[in-house]
Amino acid sequence: MNIRIKELNKYFNQFHVLQNINLDIRKGELIALLGPSGCGKTSLLRIIAGLEQPSSGQIFFNDQDISKKDIRERRIGYMFQHFALFQHMTVLENISFGLRVKPKKERPSASNILAKAEHLLEMVQLGNLANRYPEELSGGQKQRVALARALAIDPSVLLLDEPFSALDTKVRRELRQWLSNLHHEIQLTSVFVTHDQEEAMEIADRVVIMNKGVIEQIGSPKEILDTPKNDFVYHFLGETNHFSVGEQNFTFRPHEIILSIHTEKIGYFEAEAIDIRPLGAVTKIVLKPKDSDYPIEAQVPNTTRDLNNLNKGDKVYFRPIMDFEI
Repeated sequence: MNIRIKELNKYFNQFHVLQNINLDIRKGELIALLGPSGCGKTSLLRIIAGLEQPSSGQIFFNDQDISKKDIRERRIGYMFQHFALFQHMTVLENISFGLRVKPKKERPSASNILAKAEHLLEMVQLGNLANRYPEELSGGQKQRVALARALAIDPSVLLLDEPFSALDTKVRRELRQWLSNLHHEIQLTSVFVTHDQEEAMEIADRVVIMNKGVIEQIGSPKEILDTPKNDFVYHFLGETNHFSVGEQNFTFRPHEIILSIHTEKIGYFEAEAIDIRPLGAVTKIVLKPKDSDYPIEAQVPNTTRDLNNLNKGDKVYFRPIMDFEI
């Protein structure tokens, strides 16, 4: 299913939530809507689903204008942020719910519904939990059940609203990889909302960066990281340092820096190491450049030999290796 959004606007009273949104989503693509809170990404997802109506503009599924169609006519699989499972139903009953409430002429037989639900349980690797209730599941298991329920109706499009935000870090990472693998297996056109840059870059085919109701940039994770279109995109996608000396101004990320304990190297600036924190494969070092009131942050590999004996208060020399320009 291809999705085309054309000149879409949305107002809530006088507030212009979405401004002239144009977006083409290819068949089988996994798209991330990424941006800060209040940027309009969830409103856009809900409009694609049919849960909200646009103030103007059009939405096409393939070449059919579905802008005025009800959610029930769009064959949407929608995965809510907080699972929204029915507490009085078993896992199997939750998954099969969407099939069981279809109009009689569209409803599969009871045996087909059961077979479909059991197949989906196996697909999401929960085949042994069919008779459990939601309160007996972990957060990650609930999220898988919610996804299986969204897939049960054979949707043309899968929409996910911050699907991993309620989970702890370890489970989020495991489910991100699992969802990425599942998506490539079933090739279902999918759109998910997130404010987590790492999440978007890890699993999306393309990322749509939004800010204040507009799309700032669309591209693959590599394109957006390597060639940010503007200052907002660059700063939103990670920590940045600002450093000035004389008429030179540098803007660079914490990993875009070389450190040395030697003074004779040309192009390096003197600083004091005011904090040192190991972070797995890298070490975060907070530096206070000489004659500057503003600290900068460096993240360097733990294999950097010059830093083996570096302590707080020591002098160190640094050189930015990327100066960001729009």
